[in-house]
Amino acid sequence: MMQKLKEEITAAANKELNRANEQFPLFNSKHEGAAVIYEELEESKEALESLELSFKCLWEEVRGKETPCYLKEEITPLKLADITWALILWTL
Repeated sequence: MMQKLKEEITAAANKELNRANEQFPLFNSKHEGAAVIYEELEESKEALESLELSFKCLWEEVRGKETPCYLKEEITPLKLADITWALILWTL
């Protein structure tokens, strides 16, 4: 089961990488490449914060607490994995 999940994550990340490579040209300099990686890192941090908020809401619900949750976007573990894997591949 874990192998299938790994394969799905890898396929999704590769699909995102291919889409990005088709849409955006190669970097003109190391400085530009570093700036793009930094931007992706910031977006990954925001996604992780959203995932943490989603989990906190879930945990409060599991504990039987009624806590209002206002999330701007529902981040799933697979979506976070896609973002992270794309970032790792981008830096190679």
